[in-house]
Amino acid sequence: MQNEAISKEAMALTFVLYLMAPIALAQPIELTMMNQSVDDSFGGCRDEMASKVLDLYFPRESQNPPFQNAWSLAEPCSHRDQDELPDHHKALTKHQLQSLCVYTNASTRMYAILNAQIRKGAPMYDTASFQYHALYFWITTALQVLKESCETTYKRTRDVYKGQIGSKIRFGYLTSTSRSPYVVEYGTETCFHIRTCLGAFIGNYSVAPSEEEVLVPSYEEFRIVDIVSDSYGSLECKKIFVLESVGFSSDLNCAAVNHSQGIRANVLLIVILLTSVLAPSPSCVINTLL
Repeated sequence: MQNEAISKEAMALTFVLYLMAPIALAQPIELTMMNQSVDDSFGGCRDEMASKVLDLYFPRESQNPPFQNAWSLAEPCSHRDQDELPDHHKALTKHQLQSLCVYTNASTRMYAILNAQIRKGAPMYDTASFQYHALYFWITTALQVLKESCETTYKRTRDVYKGQIGSKIRFGYLTSTSRSPYVVEYGTETCFHIRTCLGAFIGNYSVAPSEEEVLVPSYEEFRIVDIVSDSYGSLECKKIFVLESVGFSSDLNCAAVNHSQGIRANVLLIVILLTSVLAPSPSCVINTLL
């Protein structure tokens, strides 16, 4: 009985200490240029990359179970009627349409899987370790087709961000924003009032059109022009960053076009090295002949 009482006291003390322990707070996310992110804008190589995607990247990505499932589910969505939309929308290919449907279908979480690779994918972008060249290409080029004039959009989050007024930043991934400042279910901790010139409205192709989504490419640059508390215009949030588009930067422009050539070059080098190692030396040949 005495041991049981001691055990209960120890458990009670442990519980009290647990309640007294400080709660670890999430570290603020710093707004930077996101130099480790994939920022290919395909300037000057769009047609060549389109061929590379069909010949190399898409067949490989189709073997990826999460992508395969998401792509299959997006098939019906890709057949939406475009007759009542502006003429430039008709330039979208079926692959681009289906990719937008994949991205906006939250149930498959492909948007999160893709963006996780985009955020940190620069070092592996020209290798097979980056798994979504086709999806990234079709979404990015779809935004380039759909982009019209600059517009104001809003982004809400549950995270804490930090940054300096006057500094240049990039989100560094495909960033979902909205034409509406009232989509409060996405958070009220840190919000962004964004003037984007490269983002495009994709609500006509979204699985959730009521969100009025404007998708911003990873390579668009912004300047932090203000940081305010509580409210800015119609946007209400604990902290609000006011961003203005200042252009774009694409350090990885067209880097994936020559991916297969790089593989062939490496294979050729390996063959040459193996040949030199395995080939008998002239002295060995002479000794054998003698």
